[in-house]
Amino acid sequence: MPKITIRISNDDYSDFLAECNMENMTPEEKIREIITCYVILRRNRRKLPQKILDPFLSRNRCALDSKTSEYE
Repeated sequence: MPKITIRISNDDYSDFLAECNMENMTPEEKIREIITCYVILRRNRRKLPQKILDPFLSRNRCALDSKTSEYE
């Protein structure tokens, strides 16, 4: 299984942990859920009207691009 390593600020990590705790999930479970949802959206984008998906995908892509990440 591939390993992904990312760097985020302490504040972002604290917020993310709080979100995980509210949903009774571990950080790993939450990240897996986020990735799964994103992949499903990308695979099904042809089935939904493009005007519905574009704002969501563009907003998330910008948010992901603005973070420093390191992939292993």
